Amino acid sequence: MSASIEVYNPLSAYNSAISKLEKNGIRATKQRRVLAKLIFDKGKRHISAENLFDEVKEIFSWFSELIPEDFWTTLKTKGLLDERAPVPR
Repeated sequence: MSASIEVYNPLSAYNSAISKLEKNGIRATKQRRVLAKLIFDKGKRHISAENLFDEVKEIFSWFSELIPEDFWTTLKTKGLLDERAPVPR
């Protein structure tokens, strides 16, 4: 049985997102990393906090609905999410 090893790519959308979070004073907690991966790895798309919660709930049943909504609000407040057309910047 061979394990798949992912090579660290500093230019990936996910790693760029984590860097943006940290540069804007947002702690990259485990929950926020999961949400950032869901938002930024799928490319530019329209998504709402509710859709994000539905996606994360499929993977992690323990996620509270407040976590994605809080993260969503934080991204909008810091200017990392376009409120008119909610796609990552």
